Amino acid sequence: MITRLSDDYTIGVVRHSGDEPVVKEVAFARNPTIALTDGVTPIYQLGASPQLRWLITPIANQYSHQRWVRPLFNLLLQLSVKRNLIKISQYYDVIHGVYTGMTASIRIAQKIAKRQGKPFILTPLVHIDDPQKKAARSLRQLFLDSDRLIAMTSLEKNG
Repeated sequence: MITRLSDDYTIGVVRHSGDEPVVKEVAFARNPTIALTDGVTPIYQLGASPQLRWLITPIANQYSHQRWVRPLFNLLLQLSVKRNLIKISQYYDVIHGVYTGMTASIRIAQKIAKRQGKPFILTPLVHIDDPQKKAARSLRQLFLDSDRLIAMTSLEKNG
């Protein structure tokens, strides 16, 4: 898909560290932000900023065990990625986020797109069996705030 789109558009990919055999929060905390390529497509792998790595790493290690650390982790994640996302997004006309569970970084990308007057497209890669669950309610706002939604289930499609 990227190859076909890159004929008409400038494509860049931003991702979190996802190739490690650890939970995504720990992978994010351990890794720096780096620029990679896939052919001619730049891939920006976001990691914790060096200034916050010493603080976010022990919090990330507790993320799945201690619910009280999650808001603090999300705040540090936002601080870490915001500057990089602003800098990267200036080269592109559309911002497309793929939601895999890290709401904080998707919210930042969504806000940056809005601030820069660019459309935000969301692909949620989560499946919610009950629209009344708390996670479903919080994701509903994420869906509504997106300019376009690539729906995976009827819940995303129908809002």
